[in-house]
Amino acid sequence: MPAEKAGEFTGPLVVMNPDVEPQDRLFFLTHAVGSIVIWSGNERDVQEMFSKVRDAKKNRESPPDRLEQAIEHYRAFEIHLSELALWLLNK
Repeated sequence: MPAEKAGEFTGPLVVMNPDVEPQDRLFFLTHAVGSIVIWSGNERDVQEMFSKVRDAKKNRESPPDRLEQAIEHYRAFEIHLSELALWLLNK
């Protein structure tokens, strides 16, 4: 696994990069589990968010702030997942 990659989903498994520091692997794994939980509970909304990012990237000629808004929504999603991971790790 490339050094810059913390881990990856391989179907039913999450494989973590053994070269990443253990505490970082734990955070990334917890973040991944949180992503699965959020995705499972809001599949339609999460899929729509990713679709908007992909569509905005493909159609950069569309309204200029469309991509920026889509990325901001994705960024908020990732921040929420990071906060969830930190909360879980502190429990």
